[in-house]
Amino acid sequence: MKRIVKILLFVLAMILLTACQQSEIRNGSTKTMKNSDNSYDCDRSTLHSFSAFAKTEDTVFFLNGYGRPDAILMYKDLQSGVSGPLCGRPECLHQDSDCNASVPWSVRAFSVYGDQLYYIRHNPQTQKDELISLGLDATRQRRIGEIKGNGYYNQSSNLMGTFHRGYAFFSGGESGIEDGKEYQKSTIVAYKLEDLDEEIMVYEGEKRFENGENVSIQPYGNQLYYIVSEHTEEAPESFETSVLKIYTWDLDNHEVKCLFSGVVDFSAYAFWVSDDLIYFSNPTDNRIISFSKDEGTFETAFYMGDQVPQNHLFCGNFANDAVIAITFEDEDQIRMVINDFSGEKLLDHTKKREKYENNGRFFLGSDEKAFYIHFLPTMAPEEVIVAVNRENGESTILVRSQR
Repeated sequence: MKRIVKILLFVLAMILLTACQQSEIRNGSTKTMKNSDNSYDCDRSTLHSFSAFAKTEDTVFFLNGYGRPDAILMYKDLQSGVSGPLCGRPECLHQDSDCNASVPWSVRAFSVYGDQLYYIRHNPQTQKDELISLGLDATRQRRIGEIKGNGYYNQSSNLMGTFHRGYAFFSGGESGIEDGKEYQKSTIVAYKLEDLDEEIMVYEGEKRFENGENVSIQPYGNQLYYIVSEHTEEAPESFETSVLKIYTWDLDNHEVKCLFSGVVDFSAYAFWVSDDLIYFSNPTDNRIISFSKDEGTFETAFYMGDQVPQNHLFCGNFANDAVIAITFEDEDQIRMVINDFSGEKLLDHTKKREKYENNGRFFLGSDEKAFYIHFLPTMAPEEVIVAVNRENGESTILVRSQR
């Protein structure tokens, strides 16, 4: 009899625990891989996110109100459907800048790393950018420190960042006026994640008074890969050729190696690193190009969709095991294409375009079930985040709010 009572009490406790968890944020499991030194690898599933978006298996974290002074960080539990501000203060009304989830205009370098969310928030009082960590249950918010760098980061709209094996990496740019002329200068810096006192300059470009350069970063293993690209002097406005440099920076000894430097027949922006190859996307003709690390050569790996498209796909949204592209076929239809890295087509789906799909959009990331898109209120007055099923292309609305 006592044993039966104990079992019933245990079952009751589990039911109550489950009921309580439905109104809280689930920790879930992260996509970051823990290493032997207790550091983590970066979450590659949202590495190419163009908006504040991160996820675990159970929860998505996102920015609602992108580009507005009342922007706020939110969460949504994918199992229960419960959502709310990413604040963690039960007494907070989430209506002013004192709210932990308040991030006027936007945040940058928004990532899950281990059991924490990290992001950069601009402090309007100090006019400095601050690195913040936040528990996945929206508690334990901590200001780690200011991002230094003589203005490399302050008010920079193109700051990208990621967290990998105990480091925080940021790519951004300095802009200013010198002798009456505007200039831009690209930079990549590294910090030890828990110590922002020492800034390590990984790359510092020259001041550019005319054509700027594009800089992108991606950690892989014990290396930070980064590319520097710019238009050629012969065709400064063309996207069909570019000057490309590919580098690695060793996390242990900080040694820099140049894997390639020269003119290529594509416009190098998005890239993706694997064991032996580096992939690039070319939006002008929907090509995916591979670069061999060992041989130092390029070749066309495959095409996304049509080789000569009438409407260009948004080619080259890399996410873990796939390449994802979207295009408007006509006024009423939208097309979604997914290929794996062998070139095999996993999905080619055309469907009627929803009203919100006329809006500007950011690719957010992907997992084994879906890829995620953020539609901003440019043409239709609502902000929408959708999960697109990778098997059939059907969209499920995760977030919908009027603006």
